[in-house]
Amino acid sequence: VLASISLSIVVALVAVVFGWLESERARARVEAALATSDRTTDFLVDLFTASDPRVAAGAEPTLRELLDRGIERIDDLEDEPSVQARLLETLGDVSWSLGLYEESEPLLLQALELRDSEVPDPARKAQTLTRLGGLYRDRPDLAKAEEVLREAVATLDAAGLNETPEMGGVANDLGIVLSRMRRFEEAAEFLERSIELGERFEEAPSGNVASGMANLGVLYQRMGDPARSLEMTRRALALFEQILPENHPNLAVLEVNITTASRNLGDLGEARRAILRALEVDRVALPEGHPGIADDLHGLGSVELRLGRLDAARAAFTEGLGIMDAAFGEGNFRSTLHRASLGNVALVAGRPEDALEHLDAVLE
Repeated sequence: VLASISLSIVVALVAVVFGWLESERARARVEAALATSDRTTDFLVDLFTASDPRVAAGAEPTLRELLDRGIERIDDLEDEPSVQARLLETLGDVSWSLGLYEESEPLLLQALELRDSEVPDPARKAQTLTRLGGLYRDRPDLAKAEEVLREAVATLDAAGLNETPEMGGVANDLGIVLSRMRRFEEAAEFLERSIELGERFEEAPSGNVASGMANLGVLYQRMGDPARSLEMTRRALALFEQILPENHPNLAVLEVNITTASRNLGDLGEARRAILRALEVDRVALPEGHPGIADDLHGLGSVELRLGRLDAARAAFTEGLGIMDAAFGEGNFRSTLHRASLGNVALVAGRPEDALEHLDAVLE
């Protein structure tokens, strides 16, 4: 994983080299960037080579062990601050993806400190700040996330980079944070700006534009505007269908969002179509018995219940309950939603005793 991340950096840099050869100064920047990526790749390859059974005895290391090994060796690059900063960001990202938030924060903060000590590169600094903001968002510490992301915006603004793809990325992340803080109007402004910049500068179809549209669709739903939510989510889905594999789980997420908007608009036929598609995708994309499949089944059951298809609703809620009980143990909190919904089906069917049986289990 780490090696592929580094190699993708090299490819991206090579792709833009020939557009920058108009001056010696630009050529020098490219050479320095490529050298940084080469050194980064060497470090990561060496890290994995140390775990090769032909080189080191013992069991194959886990990702966490490789991460710890990389962190231990990062000081070996003290004389190469650009390389060290890049690797600190990578190791911080991996820690973040593993949910190791306390381990990730000092790595990203150290990378930011190195960025400040180097020759000023506002785009790089903003990138590091954006990573840090994403970490705070997921931890979650929304106030701190907003502070850091606004610093990223200010950094790009001060450098005259306010109309760039980099600004689009920061605007998207800040929009998500503001949405979670229920500052909807501000959030909408940043998400719309992110989409506009992506459409202006990025090659279509753009994953960043699609992500911005998906986030704006969720925001409109939170604002109580299901019509605009549905329109924006469909636009996001149309782009992602050009980019992602046929059964990618992100497509299922968008279909679930379409289900919610359609149901709120009273279009139960479209809601049922969308949730069936989400369930179809997740049954392929996720392992058997994954809780995400149970969530889809609950969405399906809710639509079937509104349509008056009680047998279909009961079947969906029952299957979802079985998945949740198997995954988390009987009586777990996540199963209660399915049990309560089964109680609702029984009430609608005129079977109060069955309803009480399900609802008593919820109360327990």
